[in-house]
Amino acid sequence: MSQNTLQIIATQCIDEDKEDSNVLYHQVKGFSAEQRRMAYWKCLVVFFISSLRFNKNAQHILYTNDLRDVICDGLDLKKFLQEHGVEILTHKFQYFKPPNGYSTAFKNAFYKLDIIKKLGEQRNTNVDCLLLDADCIWVNSADALHRELQEKNCIFLYDYYTTKDPNPPYLERTRDRHYKKDVGKVYKEIDPNFDVAEPIVFGGEVIAGSATHLGVIGDLLTQSFEYILAKYKNEKELPKFPNGENLFWGMEYWSSLVYNQLPMPWIEMSKYIRRVFKFDLSSANLPEVYQLAIWHLLSEKDRGFQYMYDEIINKKSLFWTSSQEEFAPYAIQFFSTPQFSEVLSGHYPMSIYAKRAFAALKRRWNKQKK
Repeated sequence: MSQNTLQIIATQCIDEDKEDSNVLYHQVKGFSAEQRRMAYWKCLVVFFISSLRFNKNAQHILYTNDLRDVICDGLDLKKFLQEHGVEILTHKFQYFKPPNGYSTAFKNAFYKLDIIKKLGEQRNTNVDCLLLDADCIWVNSADALHRELQEKNCIFLYDYYTTKDPNPPYLERTRDRHYKKDVGKVYKEIDPNFDVAEPIVFGGEVIAGSATHLGVIGDLLTQSFEYILAKYKNEKELPKFPNGENLFWGMEYWSSLVYNQLPMPWIEMSKYIRRVFKFDLSSANLPEVYQLAIWHLLSEKDRGFQYMYDEIINKKSLFWTSSQEEFAPYAIQFFSTPQFSEVLSGHYPMSIYAKRAFAALKRRWNKQKK
């Protein structure tokens, strides 16, 4: 099998008008638009530089509508990424931006769907695409993921809610136990041709596939978007889920309406990526966590990613000097309870797997300080 080019892609979408700045983003609630902008740019540094540790042969591409310079403590972050091999491409939020009033949370997440359509312009080429949220960190290579993607000629999606809970609540915010059937009824009301009684609501943080497959999905998204906006003239007309949210509350609801009707096969990818709010170092599951390629740490934008960013701009840190095998045990310290300083003090119960990894790291950490 010939090796297709793998593109690893992330996005940064900033507010474009006054209404955008009033949209809710739970993990950075209380941040000003500029504070949120800078937090996401630091996440992007972590995302791309960690990926480059493990995926040196992949193309790394950032799509953004942010045209301004990004200067943090005198460091130009756009230039820093470009110097490390990241291509930064400008793309206006134009295809799937919900009209004013339709989306009250995570509106900029729809920009990722814009980029799916954009990536599809490469259809009929030997290009595979892996599109991820910026608040992810790489801890292993994408080799196995890319190999399976090519062998099975499929789309990779993340069925987070089912893998976490076979009968999940509404995106973890309410306790309606008829979740999937309710979603199916709303989808059916929107599109009478929808025929999945209990659809999956896919996690929105990742999609992977050939540029050709993404081109097909981009076409389906366009058809769906135009159909819905023509059918429902304003936000009040949109059908509501029992928890009061509509299809455009967040991009996962609408993208899943399309993903449940894909004409190509898809594979669940939780063996490569895990959504984690914070790691527990006492867990016996750490070896499994260390084998993943990607950690999605959506609640760590204002803390763990900031700490890891500081490690990256310090060329003497363990980010640069740890081996590939040591990297996951090293990285987990910044996204765990407790933080590494508490672990070093010896006052926190850890699993034997964490103890072994941290003992080795502590020796290197102490040696480096001398």
